[in-house]
Amino acid sequence: MLPLAGVLVGVVLLSGCVPGDPVVTPQPEPSSTPLFASEEEALAAATEAYAAYLAMSDTITSEGGARPERIKPFVSEEQYERELIGFEAYGDQGNHSEGSSQVDSPKLQAYDAATSRVSIYICLDLSGTRVVGPTGETVSPPEASGRLPIEASFVNGSEATIVVDGSEPWSGSDFCAL
Repeated sequence: MLPLAGVLVGVVLLSGCVPGDPVVTPQPEPSSTPLFASEEEALAAATEAYAAYLAMSDTITSEGGARPERIKPFVSEEQYERELIGFEAYGDQGNHSEGSSQVDSPKLQAYDAATSRVSIYICLDLSGTRVVGPTGETVSPPEASGRLPIEASFVNGSEATIVVDGSEPWSGSDFCAL
């Protein structure tokens, strides 16, 4: 009789008829993992993405703004629209660039692992470039002859990469002059 009573108590407990701890529903795992394992990895990826973006931008401007759609894989949709305006101005004015831009001194401003948004400060070195007008004269503005402090932002692109979403001159103290 005792073994039968033990089985009945076990069945009752297993059937939930006896009050117990509240049922805890496990939270679903996040559907995606962060794009980068660390802030250092995010900074390295952003620096690499910016350098690739600059290389293509230099190529397009060296050809007078021709075929600007080549910048599309390197930028967000919003940035692409802004880029088209700049490249169109090159073509309309008959300008082209010579030389190549360089970047250095990258520093992470922010990294949001949940959205993979990255913002960095970077020095854009234009000392090896110049803008040439239609008759061969240099038309580079004076501020475009050295190192400029830039704040660049990045968002998720395709294929687990990030792309440039913004690139603006930094209005704070010139960290490139240090």
